[in-house]
Amino acid sequence: MALILPPQELLDAIVDELRLDRPSLVACCAASRLLRPRACKHLFRDVTVHPKSYQSLYRLVRSSRDIPRFILVLRVYGGEFAGSDQWAKDLALLFRALRNVKELRVHSMIWGSFLAKHKPSLHEALISMPITSLHLDRVCFSNSVELFSVLSQIRSLKRFSVGTFISSHSVSQLPLPSPAIPLTLRELSLDMENSAGVVQCLLSQPHPLIYLQNVKVLEVHGCSNYDVGTVRSIVMGCPSLEHLIFGQSHLCTSFKRTFLLQFDPSAALTLAGRNGTLDVSHLKYLTVTILDCSTQLQWWVDMFLLLKCECRIEVVTIVVEMRGWGHSPGSAAFFQAARWRALDRALTSPAKAFLRKVVVKLSTLDYSVSEDLLKPFESTIHKSCSSLREKGVLQVVT
Repeated sequence: MALILPPQELLDAIVDELRLDRPSLVACCAASRLLRPRACKHLFRDVTVHPKSYQSLYRLVRSSRDIPRFILVLRVYGGEFAGSDQWAKDLALLFRALRNVKELRVHSMIWGSFLAKHKPSLHEALISMPITSLHLDRVCFSNSVELFSVLSQIRSLKRFSVGTFISSHSVSQLPLPSPAIPLTLRELSLDMENSAGVVQCLLSQPHPLIYLQNVKVLEVHGCSNYDVGTVRSIVMGCPSLEHLIFGQSHLCTSFKRTFLLQFDPSAALTLAGRNGTLDVSHLKYLTVTILDCSTQLQWWVDMFLLLKCECRIEVVTIVVEMRGWGHSPGSAAFFQAARWRALDRALTSPAKAFLRKVVVKLSTLDYSVSEDLLKPFESTIHKSCSSLREKGVLQVVT
């Protein structure tokens, strides 16, 4: 009597449960042809290429027809061997075989005119990959113009993020195309601390180096009070922007400005100056990350109070990254109820009529902060933001 095979959906569900167990996934690949495709999907979805370990992946891809189609995320670490001729040759062949890669993350490598001149096959293989997302960190270019010229050749690019930007400050000897990112770009992420050259290029006048008119999501990290004017200029250069994301920042409010807002808002606005404020009234979504520091929360409270025009923001998300303090959590200055009451007043003013959801996410950065310790903070927020709670728009997530 022939054995009745279980439904493929059931087999796929079983393999999905093992997606974090690599030894079991390898065993599934070897055990059955029915389990192999799903196991390979999890095993090879996200792969890393390094000078010391790339050859095993290179041989596997060269010997298998189906493995390349499973690779969607590729991480490339250049390192000290990135100048090797064999490394560049093998990588070019490897990249040409990976036609389904959607996300490319490059770390510690020389790109730009140097790569185009000395390793043209590798350069061509990189820019011809069908990626929609590109992340660069500690990747060296002659200058930021050269970076944008490379980006302009990746026609399918929709998301670009840059961490630490390294510039050799040398003049490129190669003719560069017009430095404009393709109009397909929808998301842009910048590190204000470590990619100053890139940000300066964004703001170059009279001819902007990239087109931002279709960017809908802008994410900034490491922003200080001195960078607010720069972020404001970038926001103004993105007419289609819908979502502004502030990652970890160094924003710190002025106590004098906070005081003046209670009695003389016009004087507070004058004190802040044009570059000290951020107009987010035309956005749909705002996400901010703050550390356990009361002045960071107060900075955003002041910013909302300074918005006197109609604000079209629909969803505000506040991510609170918390650390352990070694004492009762109620002693943390950050969770002063007055700060949250001020936020409640700022977000329930008539100008915020479009607001339909305020999400506060309490995230721990220290294992000593347990969920039990987060409950008093959650209670403080619920009690202090009474107006938001009564409207049914407040959601606190721990």
